[in-house]
Amino acid sequence: MDYTTEDKIIANERSIAGGDVGDVSCFYPMIQFGYNGFSGAIHGVDFKIEDTYKAFVEPAKIVCGCIVDLLEKPALIEQIKASHHSMDKEVYKGIFTRKIN
Repeated sequence: MDYTTEDKIIANERSIAGGDVGDVSCFYPMIQFGYNGFSGAIHGVDFKIEDTYKAFVEPAKIVCGCIVDLLEKPALIEQIKASHHSMDKEVYKGIFTRKIN
């Protein structure tokens, strides 16, 4: 699926935004993609939908296309698993134990 060019993909981006994606990605391969079609500040009173196609249809096409790719090419799943470096669950738990104590 070709929705963008390689130069527009930001790999290993760091963000101050919080969410479960970061925690889950410690243990499982994860992808988070951004999309547009909105204006205003995220979670702000001025946030509004500007383009429903870009906001809803394009992201749905990307997700569905990824699913099709993975179903048609199971080897992709194995490549993804092989490239993911999972954190040890005890190490993960230890991070929170140190902060609490």
